[in-house]
Amino acid sequence: MSKDHFNLNNDTAYEYSNRNVNLQWKHTFNNRLNNLTGVGYDYYQYDINSDANKINAYNLQFNISQASLRSDFNYYLNTKHTIEFGINSIYYKLHPGSYTPVGSESLVKPDIVPAEQGLESAVYLGDRFNVSHGLLRELCHSIFILSISRCSFCKLLCGRVSEGRIKPDRNKKNIKREISLKTYHGPEYRLALRYAFSPDFFN
Repeated sequence: MSKDHFNLNNDTAYEYSNRNVNLQWKHTFNNRLNNLTGVGYDYYQYDINSDANKINAYNLQFNISQASLRSDFNYYLNTKHTIEFGINSIYYKLHPGSYTPVGSESLVKPDIVPAEQGLESAVYLGDRFNVSHGLLRELCHSIFILSISRCSFCKLLCGRVSEGRIKPDRNKKNIKREISLKTYHGPEYRLALRYAFSPDFFN
């Protein structure tokens, strides 16, 4: 957690804050398969306000938060091949900004930008393999290729109040639910090559 607050010429106050938390759990199923799962939450906010002039006193705010889940698996098929697969998902919530008056004397006209939110998810499968173990042993070089096929999904969400499509609860006049405004998806192909020179290569 962090929080900063300072004034500029004793007129305008600036405030920034961060909150982050992350929890990871690693589990070994057997000598071939292991898993690393993590959940996290991040929040950032800034706040600018000025009340030196009561008529123009204002408060400007912005914040963004995200909750994430990630689970990665490694399966050691043999000495050359390691299969990697997993899932990850991130839920975003953004309040682009609000401009509001401070105090009863302020003539500032409120302006609040509607909140936005989205859900980004992906599944992936990859194969990491050594090109030559003989070369690794003889020359102390590290060579492997990592090829990953990944499929990503992104949804833009919006909160809406039901209008008769859902029967309202007796104790609630309105029921809010999230609907999908737009969905994007597609595969992502990745290929990487790594070559580590021996320690005496440049000597």
